[in-house]
Amino acid sequence: MWIHINFWFNRPDRIHRTAFYLKPYQQRKFHSLLNKIIRMNKWIIKRKFFLYEPSPHCFLAMEVKKDFLARLCGEFSVRLCRKEKLSFIKGISYSLSNDENNGDYFLNCLNAFCEVALSSKQTFPPWLKKFSLKNLKMTAHIIHCCLNQITNSRPLEKKFYKTMFRTYKCK
Repeated sequence: MWIHINFWFNRPDRIHRTAFYLKPYQQRKFHSLLNKIIRMNKWIIKRKFFLYEPSPHCFLAMEVKKDFLARLCGEFSVRLCRKEKLSFIKGISYSLSNDENNGDYFLNCLNAFCEVALSSKQTFPPWLKKFSLKNLKMTAHIIHCCLNQITNSRPLEKKFYKTMFRTYKCK
């Protein structure tokens, strides 16, 4: 069973954002909150990941080891979030779900991405400093390595980004 904790931000709705969901200081506070939720529930969580959605909100999905503890985990998590009183969050809720049908490999990968994204001790390869991807940090390196594993060269990686930007209509 999965728990989805939903966070709605005080930001306008947009399908393709031209700005970030959160300002940098808000992002740090929000990631700190996600870390607290995960640490508080670490004994019950099998896997977790979080994704930002256009509404604008973010959801933290946590797979629990025992279904009967899911509701308790959701209620404690929401209570912790409300206690934090972060002004940029306008709403918090949770729901129970059995719909994570993405496959174990993919969910394990998202779980690992979550660990990296919330890590406070990220180290970056020297070549990453040459690019203006400060907001992506380790994520850019992960994308590079994933493309590298399927034998993409740097020119093919550049082509991938161009196609992605066209597909998602990014300017």
